[in-house]
Amino acid sequence: MKKTFLALVMLGALVSASFAQVVDDPSKYTSGAPAPATPNVTINHVASSEPIFAISVHPVSLIFYPLFKDYLPLMLTLEGNINSNASIITRPYFKTKSWDGEDENRKKVDFDVNVFGISEGFRYYFNRGHLGMYTAIHAIYEYAKVERDYEDKRSKDVKETGNSLGLAMYVGNKTIWGHFTSSFDIGATYTNTYLSKKYRDDLEEVSSVGVDFDVNYTIGFTF
Repeated sequence: MKKTFLALVMLGALVSASFAQVVDDPSKYTSGAPAPATPNVTINHVASSEPIFAISVHPVSLIFYPLFKDYLPLMLTLEGNINSNASIITRPYFKTKSWDGEDENRKKVDFDVNVFGISEGFRYYFNRGHLGMYTAIHAIYEYAKVERDYEDKRSKDVKETGNSLGLAMYVGNKTIWGHFTSSFDIGATYTNTYLSKKYRDDLEEVSSVGVDFDVNYTIGFTF
């Protein structure tokens, strides 16, 4: 994000310098000869009244998933504005679930799944000011660890780790009240995991594999 900000500052400086070279020095004109009109140049930028950065939590996920999916997700949405219509979205998250059950051979086992992920996206607002309707596209990366601890110690405990890659597209709406913000979006996701089929079923207890849909509601603070 710092590199993006520095790049924008340098771009703005170059544009300003180029513009300064286009405008003639008014002092070389006499009082009877008006200087040529200054070109009307508009630069797409983030207005001073618009937030530069926002950080939000996902409160509904913290309530819904423990109650109905029996696992805990921790997720943040970080937004850094590029210009008045666009921003970069970063969503780091962690999901974990432990449960008792039986494996494919009906042996009793304690399952433990942990997923560390990040969703990096580009969001475009149809209105200036980072308000109202938007659309977004995200790239997804996950690192998963799946463990099986057998109650019968004659069976060897197993563990497997693997990566997942995916894409997601969203449509949503955002509102701002002073320094507070909230957003709601819904999207379609596709994720491919490189875990073996045996452990892929365990992973699906906390994370989607293949085609799925995703709903997010956030509340946060802008500055």
